Parts: sequence; structure tokens; C-alpha cells
Amino acid sequence: MRKRGFVQREIRQALDLWQEKLEEDIYLIPVRFDDCVVPAALAGFQWVDVFDFSEEALQRLLHALRKGLIGQAPRGRLPEARSTPSGSIEPTALSMARRVLEILDRQAAAYTSLTMPAHLMIELEDKRREVSELERRWRED
Repeated sequence: MRKRGFVQREIRQALDLWQEKLEEDIYLIPVRFDDCVVPAALAGFQWVDVFDFSEEALQRLLHALRKGLIGQAPRGRLPEARSTPSGSIEPTALSMARRVLEILDRQAAAYTSLTMPAHLMIELEDKRREVSELERRWRED
């Protein structure tokens, strides 16, 4: 790649942060949006081609992204069910989904909309939909 500026800077920043990760962490997944040459700095990584994307490839990518995000989540006990202002108990699944959404929101706050990693955008949007759906189901019960 012969582009100067933000693309090269983002690649360097991503590689610098990658150096601080554990070997088993899923942190950096280069994505090709077109049939192009992968930059030399990223050639050693396993990348994803989205211009010729199958449903199976999408599922593998989403699985890797979820696994990577779970690996970044704080260790410890699962969130407990919370009481709501009306006194009812919030289901554990909804509590957990909200907790994960809080973690994702904190991670996203470190980026602008232009620099946020694609996997984080996908996870954030998926988790927002999940929380909305769980809240809808809970209100109906």
C-alpha cells in the first residue's frame, strides 16, 4: 500500500497495541473490501475478504470477534439480577447483556466513528439489538 497519512498511522497504532496483547488474544483481523494487495506489515495476519463473502465466512468472523471480546471482558463473577424501580427482578440474561453493552460502550468511547475497529462496531450494534429484544420480551411478560 502506498498511502501516507492516517492509514499508515492506524496500521502502526494497531500493531503497537497488538504487541501488548497475549498470544492467544484475538485483537487484529485485517479486512479486505476489495481484491487488493495486503500491506506488508499485515501480511502475516489471517485476514478476511468481504468482497467475496459467504455466510459460513461471516459466521466464522463473528465467532472470532465474539471470542476476542469475551477474552477482553473483565474476569470475575457473573452479574447478579438487579431490582428495578418497580421492585421486580430483572432477568439475568438481560443483566448480562446490559453489562456487556456497558463494556463495549467504554471500549468504543476510546475511538471516533472513523477510527473505531469494525469488529467493535459490529459487536456494539449486535449487543444493542440483543438488549432491546430482551427488554421488549421482559416488558411483555
